[in-house]
Amino acid sequence: RMAVSGDGTDLHVANESRGVDVVPRATGAVRTTRLGAAHGLALSPEDARRSVTLPSAGLVRVLGRTTGAVVRTLPGGGRPRVVACTSAGDLATVANEVGWVTFVR
Repeated sequence: RMAVSGDGTDLHVANESRGVDVVPRATGAVRTTRLGAAHGLALSPEDARRSVTLPSAGLVRVLGRTTGAVVRTLPGGGRPRVVACTSAGDLATVANEVGWVTFVR
């Protein structure tokens, strides 16, 4: 999964072999936040946070956009795969391989 920042400056990519890659459009230089096998990725509407699913770990991690630091870790319950944020940024939905959807505030 991937997402482009609202201002179009960065491409954010969930990388199944190492974590999250950020590619600035201006330089093309890849910066990686190592998390393990990442699958789903969503940017919050204001671009302040990235939500990333880690199916093999059963977790959803929320990262700060500018630092890449983990600001919150949530149990995904099973194998979380796909994540999306509402336009208001107050709710994320996480689809899980084991048959349910989790809502995170």
